[in-house]
Amino acid sequence: MKYYVLFIAFATSFLSSCKKEDVDISGYTATVTLVNAIASYNTDIKMNFTGKNFIFANSKSLNYFYSDGKYSYGTLTFGLPVGKVPLSIALANDTTKLIFNQAVTFAPGDVYSLFMHGYPDNVSGLLVKDEIPVRTDSTTGVRFVNLSPNSNGFRINISGEPIGSAVDNLPYKGVSDFISFPAQSSNQEYFIEVYDAVTDELLTVFYYYDIARLKNITLVIRGLVYDGPELELVRINHY
Repeated sequence: MKYYVLFIAFATSFLSSCKKEDVDISGYTATVTLVNAIASYNTDIKMNFTGKNFIFANSKSLNYFYSDGKYSYGTLTFGLPVGKVPLSIALANDTTKLIFNQAVTFAPGDVYSLFMHGYPDNVSGLLVKDEIPVRTDSTTGVRFVNLSPNSNGFRINISGEPIGSAVDNLPYKGVSDFISFPAQSSNQEYFIEVYDAVTDELLTVFYYYDIARLKNITLVIRGLVYDGPELELVRINHY
């Protein structure tokens, strides 16, 4: 996962990016992961987390398929300072209108996710303060988020297990807890099935490999049922 650290102390704000392990985020002890789950392949978003006057048109864009080189999931993670910081988002094709604008007071160690979702003409933001569990046993934690605006809700399970045994009914904009799955050396992969919560029709399957042992991930269900962009699960690592 890449971290984009916002240097707010300077008169002219800018973004600097590099791999997570190379970033010095001292002084930036809170993080926000921004997710583009808007139901369109062509709806890029611009962000300003500096609290200063800002030309959105000159800022970095986050598109639907932005990749860290391993997963294509449309996310960026920002390091932010402690204190009150406004989170402002605009569509790249109309930077004069904010689609999300909320000030958040960050404490040391805070971790947030900001999911942008909906249709291009009706975008909303879902801001979640993440409580990432510490794992001391041989498990992996998986959280599910439903950002498919035309869904009936989803029932989710591991292949071979009863339908809905992991999550029985995840509504639109629903966020599950982090669910524990075994992550011993024998657990090399999982096939995660997503069913329609009304009809019990199998809609999509996610291949969970490279198991996050003793760690946690979020799987965002985005796209549209029987339409484009197609329904899919995208992975966000919390490590």
